[in-house]
Amino acid sequence: MYLVSTYTHQVKSYCEDKFFNRFMELDADKIVVDNTPGMDYAKHLTKYGSPVHHLEISKEPDNTRFLRSVSDSANHVRDYFLDGAWSYLVIIESDVIVPKSLLNLFDEAIAMAEKWGAIGGYYYRGWHDFDKWGTQPYEDKRCKSLKKTQHVLSGCTVYHRDVIELFKFKWDYENLEAFPDAWICHDINTRTNKNLYDYPKIICTHESDKKGKRH
Repeated sequence: MYLVSTYTHQVKSYCEDKFFNRFMELDADKIVVDNTPGMDYAKHLTKYGSPVHHLEISKEPDNTRFLRSVSDSANHVRDYFLDGAWSYLVIIESDVIVPKSLLNLFDEAIAMAEKWGAIGGYYYRGWHDFDKWGTQPYEDKRCKSLKKTQHVLSGCTVYHRDVIELFKFKWDYENLEAFPDAWICHDINTRTNKNLYDYPKIICTHESDKKGKRH
């Protein structure tokens, strides 16, 4: 039913053990995409037990390199997903440590959702309202409810096959501040009757390096 995916780069190696040890515990088919220049890091990642797909991303133009890395990697995952018979695509960014029960929690959310296109978990402080829901969401009855939104971040997200069939992940020269997760939510909002939700019961850890930075 689920294809669980991630895309990564060597700059995220500061949390690779935490991430991949948890990623590999999820009971579903998986795809890992590495967009680090050269094959060394992709070969290194195979030690975690999953085949690694490698993409070479052009260095120039430098101001769009990150956007191109994300969109090209996400679309490689999309193509792989569409070649299979999975119903739902899960994308987990490689610095987001998800709960062991993630897929069960997505099952819960899907059972409650109406005409949904994407459902996300909580991981990004400043965007997700952790203060409202607290750090122990299972004790808060409110967290059993979905929260309808206009923009689901892609750090811990399940997408319905219907929307993946319709839309590629993209970026735009006219708005370099908008990431592929924003564009696919825009397409879902404006071109379908599907709903977008966050599920506050899904609380993840967003890892940073020793200097407190994310890459």
